[in-house]
Amino acid sequence: MESQQTNRRIKTAGYRKAIVRLAIRNSYREATDIFNQNYHRINTDDKLSYATLAGDIEQEGTILLQLKQQMTHSILTRHGFDSVTGKHPGEILPVDYCNFSCEWIIIDPVQFMNGVVPGWSDDHENLSPDADAEEELKGDSESQPDTEEFHTVMKRRGKRIEVDPEKKEDICIRFAQWFNSVAKRSYYGIIHPWKMEKDSSEVLYISIDAVYVDKQTKHRKTNSNQTSQKGNPVSTEIEKQGPGEEKDKRIGHMNIKIEADGQSYYITSTDTNESFRELVAFFLNNHLFNKYMIFMTDGELAIHDKIEEYFGKWNHHFELDWIHLERKCYDRLSNALRGKRVPDPRGETEYYKKGPKKGQIKSQDHTSESRLYARALSRILWAGNVDEAIQFLDHISSKVVRNPSELNQLKTYLENKKEWIPCYALRKKAGLKNSSNGVEGQNQMNVADRQKHNGTSWRPEGSSYLSSLTTMFNNKEDDEWFSNGTLRFGFKE
Repeated sequence: MESQQTNRRIKTAGYRKAIVRLAIRNSYREATDIFNQNYHRINTDDKLSYATLAGDIEQEGTILLQLKQQMTHSILTRHGFDSVTGKHPGEILPVDYCNFSCEWIIIDPVQFMNGVVPGWSDDHENLSPDADAEEELKGDSESQPDTEEFHTVMKRRGKRIEVDPEKKEDICIRFAQWFNSVAKRSYYGIIHPWKMEKDSSEVLYISIDAVYVDKQTKHRKTNSNQTSQKGNPVSTEIEKQGPGEEKDKRIGHMNIKIEADGQSYYITSTDTNESFRELVAFFLNNHLFNKYMIFMTDGELAIHDKIEEYFGKWNHHFELDWIHLERKCYDRLSNALRGKRVPDPRGETEYYKKGPKKGQIKSQDHTSESRLYARALSRILWAGNVDEAIQFLDHISSKVVRNPSELNQLKTYLENKKEWIPCYALRKKAGLKNSSNGVEGQNQMNVADRQKHNGTSWRPEGSSYLSSLTTMFNNKEDDEWFSNGTLRFGFKE
């Protein structure tokens, strides 16, 4: 498939690759200008037009999507799955396709209490951050133990470095001892057992998120003073739709990032069911039956239901993305507490790292109170102590609460997501995946960078073609596609 012949034009692989690379980063008009300038076609008869480039891109995207659908259909059929639904028709999966649970490290921090007495202070009113708030809520500002294991977990060039499996249990024990030695706050008392995969090579990490772009309207309003070429006034009527027939004004893209053994693969589709069918096909095509699945999402119920629908027969569990959890808590507390809005956790970094300075908190400074409560709640959830976080919210002084319903909604949210919240701190120490930020970056690369700026709006087909072509480049499948018309549909060797 080195070239294509369309409308008596032969399109070489080099031409196709060039226009696609330009179109996924620039508007069609900008891509046309850049192409003509670089190929010296500005004032010539073979100058590339905007309409020609747009048509070629849509044709390229159409052929790519058709191939992906054919591959998905073929893989599902070959493995005995329904090619239409993407699910296995039997009540249980055949043994050949069952994935088994990985080996877990489970630590109960209570056995490492080191003299710290669990339980809440009887004087609940003193939990309010008043003059003594600095001492009450300063958190774990003490330095961590100077051990080789803790220093091993570092970031190099933005990549996690995982601790060796044989050292992870020792990491858990040392972290529990350190955590208990510094957790002497009056609200301390509830610790959940910590569970962590021993070897990430036995795990398949799947991050899922959706991103939306504006959809073009079929009928646009025009000025009533405008006239047609025949001199008749142009109608300003927009075709009316019946009740319940109003079109959604946005196009949703379901983005999935699959990670295993340090490799990754992206799936993007404007059809949610199609994206999950493709995910099942990828799972089957790459023989990932022996890997346990951990899904990392922002907690959206629609995504959760789809995962259960397609992967309910496989061993898996959910983990709530830390960034979304933290932002949810800060947003709710901003609406619930008095004073100014609680700042974003990634805003005043020095404040959140070091805590309030001496004398910074005053008795009537509700802004500081809000910050301290949000910061303290974040620290509790960072250790995975959901029940502790709920009790902490119960004991916030009524003097600083403006909207109790917001607090109740936050408590309900934490209660519902309790099973999804791990010990983020310990996972970070062990160098394990802690967030779905990989798929967030994919949202930006595959869709948002190109389709969410400058007030652009899209047809569903055009948006789908462009995001699919961008994903193909991000998966580094462009050489196979433009040279042979095939897709690897697997991790890059």
